[in-house]
Amino acid sequence: PVYREKGNPKLGDREPWMDPVLQVLLLRSQGAFVEAGANLGATLLRAYVVAPASSYIGFEPNAACVGYINELMRENDITGPRVLPMAPGDHDGVAALLMHNPESTDRTATLIPDFDQGQQVERTIMVPRVPFDRIADGLLEKNVGVVRLDANGGDLEALRGMVNTTRRDRPALILHLPPLYRPTNT
Repeated sequence: PVYREKGNPKLGDREPWMDPVLQVLLLRSQGAFVEAGANLGATLLRAYVVAPASSYIGFEPNAACVGYINELMRENDITGPRVLPMAPGDHDGVAALLMHNPESTDRTATLIPDFDQGQQVERTIMVPRVPFDRIADGLLEKNVGVVRLDANGGDLEALRGMVNTTRRDRPALILHLPPLYRPTNT
């Protein structure tokens, strides 16, 4: 849906490779699908179409995106997936989500200062950050089977926060790695 003027970017397909990847990984997995960087729920919808019975846990620090995803699930009569309004990280705390454009659902938002090669920060939103390992027991009904990291530079921190889970469950990892923008970013 287009909800409060949000959703137009979902009219195009930016990741045509994702459907076959999810078909292979989710259909072979008995575990939950965990996504860091749910944004507007495109991957959630794809996962639901491929494996509607799979358990989905999404992390999205931007409350405007979480509101959109909740409306998306309501409009499509999707129950079961859980989207947490927080950033996965390697420690508990509060972090600054840096927004680069005036759109409230800015898909380029990042927790990493100057990650986007000096791109102008339009505004900052303070968001909670929590390690997945610390809250996993309260979220999981089964093991983690697939993890997708698309945290705009915060992927390593998210992965560090789920070291115990990944060691225990050995999930498949889907990594969305944005451009480095400059040689000093590692």
